[in-house]
Amino acid sequence: MSKAGKIIAMIAGILTFIGTFAFSLVTFNAGPTVIYGIGGSIRLIDLFATISTWDVGTWIFAIAYIIFLLSFILQLLGIKSRIAAFFGSLLPLGVVTIVFLSYFNVWFDGLQILSFLFGSGPLVEQWVPMTFGFGLEYPAVPGLIVDLGTFIVGAGGLLSLVSVFLTREDY
Repeated sequence: MSKAGKIIAMIAGILTFIGTFAFSLVTFNAGPTVIYGIGGSIRLIDLFATISTWDVGTWIFAIAYIIFLLSFILQLLGIKSRIAAFFGSLLPLGVVTIVFLSYFNVWFDGLQILSFLFGSGPLVEQWVPMTFGFGLEYPAVPGLIVDLGTFIVGAGGLLSLVSVFLTREDY
C-alpha cells in the first residue's frame, strides 16, 4: 500500500546531491582567501595528477572519495533496491561523522582526512558552493567552519538509511 521507501530514497538522493555539489561541507577563511570543502573545486584532477606517488592507502582513499561523490546515485538506485540505499548512505554518514568528531575534538586526526576534500576555489564564482556557517567554528583551527552542506549530506544519508527499512512496492 505504501511506497514510503521509494519516496524517501529519492529525497535522500536529491539531498545528498545538493549537499555535496551545491553547498560547502566546511569552509576555511584564511584571510582574503576562502577554501571550500567538497562544494569547491572537485579535487579529482589533483587526485589523478599524483598517481606516480601513490601507495595502497591513497588508492583506498581515492576510491572512497569517488564513491562519496557518486553516493547520490546509489541512493537514487535505492528506489528499487534496499541494498543500494544502504551502501549509498554509508559514505555520506561517514564523512559527516568525521566532520563532527573532529569538530568536537574527539578525533582531531579527522582534519587530516578532511584536508584532501578542500578545493582552492568555487565552481561558479559567488554562486556555487553556497556557504552558510552556523557559528560552528572549529575550536582548534580558527577560521575553519562547519557549513550547511554537512547537515544536508547528513540528512540525505540518514533518510537513505531509514528508507532501507520501509516498503518499496504495492501489495
